[in-house]
Amino acid sequence: MTAKTLPYALLLLVSAAAALADEGRPRPAARAARAPSPPTIDGRVEEAVWALAPAIEGFTQQRPDNGEPVSEPTRVHVLFDDDALYVAAVLDHHSLPVTRLLGRRDTFLASDWFGILLDPQHDRRSGYAFFVNPDGVQYDEVIANDVEEDTTWDAVWQSAARLGESGWSVEMRIPLAELRFAERVPQVWGLNFIRWIRGRQEQSRWVSHPLDQPGFASRFGDLAGLDGVRPRSRLELRPYVSAAALRDATVPAGDPLGRDGGSAQELGLDLRWISRSNLTLSGTLNPDFGQVEVDPAVLDLSGFELFLPEKRPFFLDGAKLFNFGGVATAYATPLAVAHPRLFYSRRIGREPQGTARLAAEAIDAPGATRILGALKLIGRTAGGTSVALLDALTAEERAALASGGALGSQVVEPQASYFAGRVTRDLGEQGRIGLLATSADRRRRPATAFLPETARVLGLDGYTWFGDRDLLLDWMAAGSRVDGSPQAIGLLQRAPAHAYQRPDAGHLRFDPARTELSGWGGKLTLSRETGAWRYQLQGQAYSPGFDVNELGFHARSDLRAGHAVLAYHDVTPGRFLRSWRIWGGRWWSENGAGDPLAPGWSLEGTTTLLGYWTGSAGLFRAERGVDDRETRGGPRIARPPGWSSSLRVGSDTRKPVWVELARGDGDDEDGGSHRSTALTLGWRPRANVSLQLAATAATRTVAAKFVGAVDDPPAAATFGRRWVFAELVERRLELAPRLDWTFHRNLSLQLYLQPFAASGTYGPLLELTAPGGAYAPAAGSPLPDPDFSLRSLRGNAVLRWEVGPATLYAVWSEGREERLLATSSGRLEDLWAIDDVPAEDRFLLKASYRLDLPR
Repeated sequence: MTAKTLPYALLLLVSAAAALADEGRPRPAARAARAPSPPTIDGRVEEAVWALAPAIEGFTQQRPDNGEPVSEPTRVHVLFDDDALYVAAVLDHHSLPVTRLLGRRDTFLASDWFGILLDPQHDRRSGYAFFVNPDGVQYDEVIANDVEEDTTWDAVWQSAARLGESGWSVEMRIPLAELRFAERVPQVWGLNFIRWIRGRQEQSRWVSHPLDQPGFASRFGDLAGLDGVRPRSRLELRPYVSAAALRDATVPAGDPLGRDGGSAQELGLDLRWISRSNLTLSGTLNPDFGQVEVDPAVLDLSGFELFLPEKRPFFLDGAKLFNFGGVATAYATPLAVAHPRLFYSRRIGREPQGTARLAAEAIDAPGATRILGALKLIGRTAGGTSVALLDALTAEERAALASGGALGSQVVEPQASYFAGRVTRDLGEQGRIGLLATSADRRRRPATAFLPETARVLGLDGYTWFGDRDLLLDWMAAGSRVDGSPQAIGLLQRAPAHAYQRPDAGHLRFDPARTELSGWGGKLTLSRETGAWRYQLQGQAYSPGFDVNELGFHARSDLRAGHAVLAYHDVTPGRFLRSWRIWGGRWWSENGAGDPLAPGWSLEGTTTLLGYWTGSAGLFRAERGVDDRETRGGPRIARPPGWSSSLRVGSDTRKPVWVELARGDGDDEDGGSHRSTALTLGWRPRANVSLQLAATAATRTVAAKFVGAVDDPPAAATFGRRWVFAELVERRLELAPRLDWTFHRNLSLQLYLQPFAASGTYGPLLELTAPGGAYAPAAGSPLPDPDFSLRSLRGNAVLRWEVGPATLYAVWSEGREERLLATSSGRLEDLWAIDDVPAEDRFLLKASYRLDLPR
């Protein structure tokens, strides 16, 4: 047993001995009553029919004083009929004014709220949540895997809230067609209620549980009396029409391709069928996502691909059902090396991959690949099996080219089909096992030679709770295979995720004749999830050929990594602190040759004061290691040891004005450093208006940043090439103002802008003298001056108006970007100069109409 594995083994033995038996505590129970006629949903709670349902009371605090009596009483009634579930809540509020805020649907505002949580499957793992605030704003979500919340789900339900002299009240009508449950006798559902009193930061629940115990849906009580309700099916069609106009000032005068803007019209259809068998089928034909917020600009000189979050509604709906390789827990450590995402939906409809390979005087390439259509089937059986299937087809994309007066075109993305399938099976209330398979296929038409023809991934994962959810063991294992032409597989071997061509990697061999690449990967995590003292142990490994990036996301393979973390939590309010947490940990990673990549340790802590100010601080130590990716397939270089720290302070976000300040600093032994300051200001001048401004200024100095390589056969120590470096001073400045203005619950405006400026200044050129060794002044290099500056502006404004079943969008988006091979100041004047950069503007009008066809 090695020194690395000894702490893991000891903690495993201690944990196994400390696991407790399930106490089997009785659950609170409530009853619903059948309504002879449906109540009017107006928020008044005055109709006599509500008296048929027994009052549900006895709420206790979840926060801030866990388990203590509530400051204001709450009374709830639940009715049902053959079509819907009806909920009424009377929420007394005597000592403080009710906190009201108006926002668009599914925005969880800093206001008072009331919500009902339902587990119709009664599996203690899944469910639904429906919330209403005093201004009638709705918020709904799906609960999965006990503690995971999917806020992208949108149900069709009614609600109304009404203010009174002694508080407020709310009524809801939740159609049974929106809920998935089995036909059984007796019909018992999981149930809980949550109430927020924002003025006190008080969250109360009908069924509360200790803060140092994990679980959410598994902690619900029971709702009985629903005998006679039966699952319903429903078909929803949502056709749309859009018209867009483009004004492109970035095109030079006399452009041979005749580009200067134009207009386009689109038709499409979204559909959703909810069946009685707990399955939901969603589809989209020719989807348009013009109303989605733009991605922010970033400066990345790492050579690795950036991960961008999914924002498109069709792919967000039910996305958590495709999650693989882990379970959401009450405690998560920031030290873990990110495990691969086997399914990354942004691969579908991505920017055409051949655009960067084009060479011509003028190029007109599409910014995204058109999605011809997609289908998604999700559901869960009464026996505890969940299913999520997705299939999508994208179009062939071509770029228009002009060179020497001749016009032409070239395929930059072939037609492709994508499939992802996920099946999970509950193992009682203490565990789960699951399977995920993905496939990308470009064989339907001849693919371009630089892209693989097929890529397949198969993964198996699971988790097990021990005791009363004290100890959690979760794991995953996956294999991949990519097939294609020798050119495509050769490019894949050379990609940053693999770097088979590294000349000093004795465990790797680049094969130009290869037509397939395959590999494996896996992860094992053990964590204690209850009590004040907690810990987490993790190990993971990925072979050099493991690749999921055709329909997934993984920064690099050829990796072994692990960490051990010990943490202490105190959630009991004291004289000054409401809660605090401190943790320390050790992490390590290495490649297949055993080279240490990023060993180190950290000590971090967070706290919340009694006045709801928050703060965090961290101290990090990176030990000496190597970087085997910086030279883009060349020899490894040394990574110097260093120290870094972080500090963050935030004020009470309940207030009309709030602020958050974050600072980061670091230095290494080679003279490198980084400094960053981020300031976020929030202001709510009115209950329906929210303004936020985020500003970030950062500088970074890298003692030896890779610039490029030139052939030099006599340089035997560096494999016949000269690897050129230089000191880099990088400056970055960005602003991100955001406006949310809700004129009515169904009429809102969102505005987002991001002015961004960055620059890089390089010092005298250096050469690597040996792999992982020192540097010497370069004797001269044909490489061009690497100094650069970047200025950009990205933003959009979305006006959304819901009129009954119709939704109307008016969208403006703008992009400005200028890259110069010269150094700018990287200061505020660069942001003002963005106005001089030519812009590409897009104006979009989009209307959709929902048709509900009950069956």
